Amino acid sequence: MHNSHNSYIYLYSTSHPIIEDCDKLIFAPYPRSTLLSDHKGEKNWNKVEDFKWLKQHASPNWKAVNDDLRALMSDFKDDEEKMIECIMNCQGVPDKVLKNFHF
Repeated sequence: MHNSHNSYIYLYSTSHPIIEDCDKLIFAPYPRSTLLSDHKGEKNWNKVEDFKWLKQHASPNWKAVNDDLRALMSDFKDDEEKMIECIMNCQGVPDKVLKNFHF
């Protein structure tokens, strides 16, 4: 992914995702209910490699969605449209969940 900014990425990937010239990206696992049965599991959605960040510590250009928000997402597993609306509008989302969701 190149030149992307301020984006939420719901991803299923069998390899490590790569970003370059990006910032303020938040990665989350693609909703399991939409995956084919042989692709169940989280795989590498949170193993992002930033080609513009070669330092030992984590890249400041992306982060993985926190566990609290992932738990909230699983509450909507049968209604993905409602899940995305809830997350994007932050309506009814507890403050502790949102703490690490925005940059």
